[in-house]
Amino acid sequence: VIIYPSNYIDGLGIAGVPSCTYTCTVSGKVVTLTFDKFVRAGTEMVIEVKKVQNPGSAGSSGNFQLFHKNGGLIRDQNLAFGVVGFSNTFGSLASFQVSKEGAGTYRTGETAQYNFQFDSNTQIVSGSYFVVEFPTDDTFVLADAPNCSKMEVNGIAMSGSFTCSKIDTNKVAVRGLDAAIPIQRVSGFYINVQNPPFSGQSLRVGLWVLRANTNMIVMRRYDNNGIFINPGTLTGMTVTPQANVTPSLGKAFSFKLAFTTQNP
Repeated sequence: VIIYPSNYIDGLGIAGVPSCTYTCTVSGKVVTLTFDKFVRAGTEMVIEVKKVQNPGSAGSSGNFQLFHKNGGLIRDQNLAFGVVGFSNTFGSLASFQVSKEGAGTYRTGETAQYNFQFDSNTQIVSGSYFVVEFPTDDTFVLADAPNCSKMEVNGIAMSGSFTCSKIDTNKVAVRGLDAAIPIQRVSGFYINVQNPPFSGQSLRVGLWVLRANTNMIVMRRYDNNGIFINPGTLTGMTVTPQANVTPSLGKAFSFKLAFTTQNP
């Protein structure tokens, strides 16, 4: 049983039969889900309730509540979790650029360092965090805790000790900002990721600035060009002529070609 905060409307704005990961019903601000199989203790469960209407005013949602029941009896509960932030609109960063570090090959399948630089026409307050959105269809491979750090731009680096974590298949959260970034100061950080297994120009990369401890986007921008990935290298190339036959002009002939690919 999920109880939504009071600033959601009754029925949660869901028209018709609700759509959830499991069989569900909606009454007021309460969603009741029925599992179709036995849930073992210690098992992670993922629940999705679709097409819920967000509150009509900006600010924090307040706490959600979750109950695990069996036969009407409460087995487990959490009475305060998952505060969500809502804003009327969000702004755009003044600039955002993605660049490759140094003169690396940046080939398919290789782990590479990418630098992200940005600035804003408004102050980015202390405690804000960043989310880098890699292209969904380009299959960059993200570690659960990618190697990352702040970087100096024009001799100045952001204040704080930065850490990164994967929050979705194509998104990395960058946290640690402990002092405000002044207006129009260009700042940056880098992240190491594994390149896609195919070459070419990727789709654009996005950078979000979010309010501390919420999912509220304050600013967002996408780079203009994406990232170009070079093809991997074929190695161990050998060409062996057909055994016991002398090559001659105009004669059909066989060669054996051997090589090793860099990518699957």
